[in-house]
Amino acid sequence: MTWRAALIGVVLLQVATAHAEPEEAHAYNPGQLGPNALPPQPGEPAWIPLTPQLTVAVAMQRTQSVLGADDASLTIPFRVEVPFAGRASLIVEGQPFEWWLASDATRSVWQPSSWNGLSQADIRIGGKFLVFNGAGRWPSVAIRALTKTTTGKSFFDHRFINAPGYLFDALFSHRFTLPALWFVDLWLNVGFFAWQQGPYGQNDAESFSATVRAGRPELTVLLEGRGYFGWQKWDKPVQLQLSIDVPLGSITGFISATAGLRDPAFFDVRVGIRLGEALRPTRRGDLDEGSPRAIHGFKSVFFTSDAD
Repeated sequence: MTWRAALIGVVLLQVATAHAEPEEAHAYNPGQLGPNALPPQPGEPAWIPLTPQLTVAVAMQRTQSVLGADDASLTIPFRVEVPFAGRASLIVEGQPFEWWLASDATRSVWQPSSWNGLSQADIRIGGKFLVFNGAGRWPSVAIRALTKTTTGKSFFDHRFINAPGYLFDALFSHRFTLPALWFVDLWLNVGFFAWQQGPYGQNDAESFSATVRAGRPELTVLLEGRGYFGWQKWDKPVQLQLSIDVPLGSITGFISATAGLRDPAFFDVRVGIRLGEALRPTRRGDLDEGSPRAIHGFKSVFFTSDAD
């Protein structure tokens, strides 16, 4: 019995050490970094845009870190999405730099190189691929894949990790049309997010976002919750976002507010513009002959057959 007990002990020890991580690895997790380092990916619909999309904004963050600090940062986020035949799109997004300001509490513990700085920030590159274009009350479905590049610097200032990350998720979206030109969109994104931790291996997490978007031609309001859950410490960020879009001729202006509830806790306000046709379900008539139709009353947009 002694050798069996020893064997069981060895197995349990291996299992425990396989899931243990050195404390230094936590420096690569979002709760120990600025709010722009490893944020949950914003939700988006499965629909592929009909025209190229360009979004540019100015974003300001005020961060309450795990240290009780009160830090500030500013970025110029952008996103470019180029569609291909209504079935796939190329995505390039991120921010070229981050200006940051560290409080006394942050400097006393993290000891950054300065009380402020201008850091090179992260870029993400990937694509979205339409799997199912929706039919009747069935939602549209797409697959999204994004790679976080190693462009983000200033690791020892706790701004970016200078290491790659990967997101793979499934996108579900559906639109309900209402009287008086109102519509309601429901989006759900679920998937997997992983990022490298330098010499300490990799952390990985289940990611999610759930979005309700309602509007008319002259106004759109979006409410979203998103996050991911890693298996270490300081790696379970959760965010809530409220955004308002207003068409301004050939462009769309928007303002949004995002509250980071944890890892890290922060508040983000951004103002920007978007070029390109408003994103909506792709009707068959947009790509070939035919036209959309809808169910009476609380109507659900869906697609006609070739016979129509």
